[in-house]
Amino acid sequence: MSSSSWRAEIRKLVEEFSDSGKIFIVGLGSILKGDDGVGAYVASKLKIFLRGILSVKVIVAEDRIGAALDLIKRDEVAAVFFVDAVDFSENPGSIKVFTLEAVEDSYGYTHRIPLKTIVNILKIEAPIYVIGVQPRRVEVGIGLSSEVKQAAEELTKFLVEIFEGFNRKR
Repeated sequence: MSSSSWRAEIRKLVEEFSDSGKIFIVGLGSILKGDDGVGAYVASKLKIFLRGILSVKVIVAEDRIGAALDLIKRDEVAAVFFVDAVDFSENPGSIKVFTLEAVEDSYGYTHRIPLKTIVNILKIEAPIYVIGVQPRRVEVGIGLSSEVKQAAEELTKFLVEIFEGFNRKR
């Protein structure tokens, strides 16, 4: 997916849900497994940059998916965006936006319990999307590969711009 495709998709979704309640961004993945930590990396940065914006809540969940979803369940939720390493067989650092159903049915990622199962158990009814970053490596080791780190920085910058822009419009 080209850079403009994922950007357009995220922009469209944020515009669609921005007046309906909080948008949650949840960073998943283990920082001890190389590129698998991309979601936690992005969410950690967003938590700082988007701190004062009330329409978005950022959770650095890492591998604590159930706890993050339990927090979401208690709030007025417009939509949930998970950021995670997803193997969709493209170049490392590629970014793609999926519905929860598409990522659960078609692509591999490293969590033991499928997100859809946890979402169903906790009865999260908000629309859920996964912003997937194609990893280079997910074996034990700290740090993102250069391609995935570059993608993470690009995604972070874009999300900050989009949410700051919507905050100014209000």
